[in-house]
Amino acid sequence: MVDVDEKAIAVGGIAFYTLKKLLGPTADYLGGELKSFVEKSRANIGRIFGVAARRLRDKLDEPGTVEPRVLARILEEGRFCEDALAAEYFGGLLASSRSKDPHADRALPMLAALKNLPTLGIRLHYIGYGAFREAYSRHELGDALESELSVFIRAEDVFATVHDAVGESATYAIYDGAQALLITDLGRRPTVWGNAEAVRYWTGGADEPGFLLTPNEFGIKLLLWVHGHPNVPAGTFFDRSVELERASDIQIPAAKIVARHPRVAMA
Repeated sequence: MVDVDEKAIAVGGIAFYTLKKLLGPTADYLGGELKSFVEKSRANIGRIFGVAARRLRDKLDEPGTVEPRVLARILEEGRFCEDALAAEYFGGLLASSRSKDPHADRALPMLAALKNLPTLGIRLHYIGYGAFREAYSRHELGDALESELSVFIRAEDVFATVHDAVGESATYAIYDGAQALLITDLGRRPTVWGNAEAVRYWTGGADEPGFLLTPNEFGIKLLLWVHGHPNVPAGTFFDRSVELERASDIQIPAAKIVARHPRVAMA
């Protein structure tokens, strides 16, 4: 193999130093597609496999396999996954996909949704559904998924939870993350990030800026699978016997359950 000076590397006719300016640290993946790419990919995939092993615990010693298409999608996305929470999601889905059935590919729809979520979308899913579980469990509210209920998190609490995942234009990034939950069918209307006026429009129970999430079964199912519970019914999501391990560096913010405004049709 010929040694190549990275300053002389050209990708599509573009000099490497130009790629560095254009892409920043991401250009390291293209620096010859040799050493840097392999090392970064190996580290990212290794972290995902580590998460899966942690989720499986003693079950790792039991017979099992992962359906090839499921593994392919995890490898395809996971090698570029540098966000710790995203790695938890991919690793959890990998663990939950391990089965004695070689054709067990139930994770594919969730992997498709995860592929289309920005980093902030994953963060909002995690804190939104986690906050919904915490807040809802304190009340006798009937069937959460059949009732017109949403969970509301104040803007300042959202910022405090996601500040490490966003830099400039945080408000726009959070807005796009909330919209991504709708696009990937991980939330129902209203699922919005907005000012007090927008929040008031959608619900009668909140009157300040923040994040409003209306959960659905698919969103609950994803969180259960991420935590290694592929066979737990969504209806037992609020059961405290179902253990959901917290991501160590992410706090679930305080939230409240609110009713959707009558003008909002069920979606």
